[in-house]
Amino acid sequence: MRIIKLIFLPIIFLSLISCEHENFSSSSSVNNSNIISFEQFKSATGLSDFKTRISIPQREMALSRNADGSYELIDFIIDTDFVKQTVVDEKTTYTFLVTPKIITTKNLYNLIVFYENGNWETSILELIPTDDNFEALKNQDTDNFEGSIRRIYSSRLPYNDCEAVFVETKHCNLKGPCKNGTCDRCEVCVSYHAYMVCGDVVTEQFDQYDNGSDGSHGGGGGINNPAGYIFGTYFGEDAKALYKAEAANEFWSELDIYEQQWASNNSEAYIQLIEFFVQNLGEKELVNQMFDSLEDGGEVDLEYKIIREQSFIDNPCLEGVYNKLGEAITFQNYIKAFDGDFSVAHLKLESSMSLPDSINAETSPPVDYLITITFNGNNLDRPELSVARTFVHELIHAEVFRKLLSVAGTSSITLTAAQLVELKDNYPGLYDYYMRYEWNIQPGEEITSAQHQMMAQHYRDVIINMLKEFDNNSQSDEVYEALAWQGLMNTTAWNNLDASQQAAIINTITTFETTNPHCD
Repeated sequence: MRIIKLIFLPIIFLSLISCEHENFSSSSSVNNSNIISFEQFKSATGLSDFKTRISIPQREMALSRNADGSYELIDFIIDTDFVKQTVVDEKTTYTFLVTPKIITTKNLYNLIVFYENGNWETSILELIPTDDNFEALKNQDTDNFEGSIRRIYSSRLPYNDCEAVFVETKHCNLKGPCKNGTCDRCEVCVSYHAYMVCGDVVTEQFDQYDNGSDGSHGGGGGINNPAGYIFGTYFGEDAKALYKAEAANEFWSELDIYEQQWASNNSEAYIQLIEFFVQNLGEKELVNQMFDSLEDGGEVDLEYKIIREQSFIDNPCLEGVYNKLGEAITFQNYIKAFDGDFSVAHLKLESSMSLPDSINAETSPPVDYLITITFNGNNLDRPELSVARTFVHELIHAEVFRKLLSVAGTSSITLTAAQLVELKDNYPGLYDYYMRYEWNIQPGEEITSAQHQMMAQHYRDVIINMLKEFDNNSQSDEVYEALAWQGLMNTTAWNNLDASQQAAIINTITTFETTNPHCD
């Protein structure tokens, strides 16, 4: 049998009490709720070593997290930037916003700290707002909580015990005689809704206390003055926690059971991904791609929004070249172009064993803003510098797609007449090459793609500089210049070279690739 204790924990108030039914004495001092710093909290309570980790016995929580059967508060993220302080009749409670590491619902959690019988006690309450109340709280149209409550933890009660919990709705309005914080019985001092919380049972609010002279209350067991502990709900600054809970819940609800299991087992990676998602709500498809890659063993650079699939990471040659290229300044500058602060495009790197032998790599046009570079795992038996050249070549393709995407203004490239005008205004060189080589090929001209034409004419110096930085300028200029032509032969720029120049370049490439160690 459950034991019900009418213990007056910090309160959560929800409806107004009329002056004639006000229960607090005229001498009751009711101060407005304040937001204080964590340092102020520790100073006021003397809890200088206040822990952000509390071990909760297994029976206090349905979902045990530890081998010893305890549930750690470390599995909640505690917002210690600010604390809500509520003072009623010189009794103070403190409310912290706490957030589960793995957010699975839109519910909010409050950690309550209050003083009782010579000790500072704690409770964790799960607040389950109604849909309308959630929207009102999120839009900051109200400060009042309406809904139901579940008790997650109490430091002082056995699991089966129940307690009356009161939720604040209004403090002294600080008008007229009440402005000094002393309740004058003609102004509403405090109003509240009451809940009876018992373990993990979800409870709705009681009917409003009658607060009549006989102290009776329907179903309340004669409680007519909850002046023990009153607390105010706290959802953090600027309703950010509500937006985060809503977004995280949306993402979680779309995962299947196996994906949810992976997220629980890889909580640190999942938390970072959700933080990224909350900050980039318009990039749902990118986040989905990131999740899929992480689940399959890939890695994600959230700063530059680069996805490296497991097929890429497991290839020591590609991974080694990528990491070494990361030290090159020119390469870094190009990678930064894919940072979300500057670009609409993002990169995914992968390896495949099914590309034709004639292709070292290919860069696919963007899908949902994501540009994919696929390397041919069969064509890596060549010097590391040659593989780096392929990498740089494809990165330039991606940069061109990025520019085209920024003009298209959509998740893929479908250049309309209006967008071509914008392309001309913003990237006149790119516009020129696309007009000449993609849509207006002159009779008799033998060309490859518009991008290759432009790359051969304007980007070979970029390739050369990246390769020099890649291997600390250990080769001759002739080698770097020859390698920069790879993949750009049969362009107009190449055809403008005389036969002896072309032969010399081909010979230099052949000599380099046959006399240098191949990529591991």
